[in-house]
Amino acid sequence: MSVLIIRNNPPTERKLDTENRSIRVRGLAPGTEEAIIQQTFEKFATVQKVVYEVGSTEAVVMLENAAVSSSLHRPAESSR
Repeated sequence: MSVLIIRNNPPTERKLDTENRSIRVRGLAPGTEEAIIQQTFEKFATVQKVVYEVGSTEAVVMLENAAVSSSLHRPAESSR
């Protein structure tokens, strides 16, 4: 009999830092350009990266500063 042990490794410090600096943006118009998303968030902080697939209504914006990221978060609206 063999036993397989699977451990969930705790997130690395780097991964947590990345998550703390990231904002998920929802409700974008399908034709939104990545540059517009970046310009919008550059008003608040330096944007390191925008992850956006053309035609999608969601994006992830990674900011340089985690403090700014947390101040921009707002709870997602509950589905009705």
